[in-house]
Amino acid sequence: MNRLIHMLLLFIIAGVVYGADVLEIDSEKGRMNTCKLKLEVNESGDSKAKPNLSSTCIKIIDGIKSVTDHCPDEENLYKKIKISVAVPDGVYYAIAADLDTIFNSECMELERVTTAGSVDICDGVAHEEDVVFGLVQSDLPYYSDCYKHLRVVTGIHKEQIHVIARPGIDSWDDIVNAYIGKPESGTYNTVKRLLKRLDNESIFVVDKPNDDFIIVLEEFKYHSRGSEKAEVDAIFYVSGSPSDVLDSMPKGFKLISIPESENIINDEESSLVPLDIPEDAYDWNSEPIETYGVTALLVTYDWKSITSRETQEKYSERCAQVQRANKILTTGKIRDFFRENGEAGNVNKNWRTFIGDPQINVLWEESDCRS
Repeated sequence: MNRLIHMLLLFIIAGVVYGADVLEIDSEKGRMNTCKLKLEVNESGDSKAKPNLSSTCIKIIDGIKSVTDHCPDEENLYKKIKISVAVPDGVYYAIAADLDTIFNSECMELERVTTAGSVDICDGVAHEEDVVFGLVQSDLPYYSDCYKHLRVVTGIHKEQIHVIARPGIDSWDDIVNAYIGKPESGTYNTVKRLLKRLDNESIFVVDKPNDDFIIVLEEFKYHSRGSEKAEVDAIFYVSGSPSDVLDSMPKGFKLISIPESENIINDEESSLVPLDIPEDAYDWNSEPIETYGVTALLVTYDWKSITSRETQEKYSERCAQVQRANKILTTGKIRDFFRENGEAGNVNKNWRTFIGDPQINVLWEESDCRS
């Protein structure tokens, strides 16, 4: 039911036009009903949609039209495009699903393409013509030149470095062996830079280049609970908090705080910022955690770099799609809605730190298609 309510809220946020039906929830019977909305125009000429039957209709955001009412096929505007993300249970995957619902109001349908992480995501946006958007970590320029082909649309949310420790590991100094992901993942490259700036020599990084992160995590949980000793003491994972990937850690596991370091705080090029993970982020962790993190960015290709007239015409529509996406995400009421409902848990909780503007370091450039 929570997932149903989540999807309905996102559908309704896309808005309505005069005479459209809006779904509502009968909380007692768990059924969907409809309520009519009418369009009222105030003296200033601003239109405002309000329910005219019942106060139980879910409140909507004004001014955004429904995709079904303003995307005629003959205009060829309604396009199925791709967004490159990471693992299916990760935050990027969930955020992309929310973006799909919102972008429907601008005549775009997003198909999620899963990858091993930020480097693969970047490659997809840079080289696959139908991959228009991607979600990557803001520190990508420090470990991949691929970023030079990308441009930032907007910042989405903060991402924390999670250090998940097995039972018996109680502090940073207890960690001897750790897994930090595949070399093409954002987690791997962010954590490598973190360890270097901490002048860390005590943690040995266990390499598992052929194993998916989810498989490694399941093995970690299984061996840590049994008589067989786990291969690693901790697993690092960079993600918004909370993450569904980490939701079901067994009792006895915990998050470990990362030591404070002036080498990180005073280094502008580190692109790592102090963040925390609240104690209620996960049921299996009972203490607030001090860590570092980055920003998740919505990126696109540098469409304006295309010089061929024939190719320019072919991809001018892509630039228009970026512009429409930016229009939606910079709408003040959209930002407020996501922040408030992310805090309340009505949408993915990482929307509570929704940024809604580029907020990029000096190496990134904004997309020329934003406006």
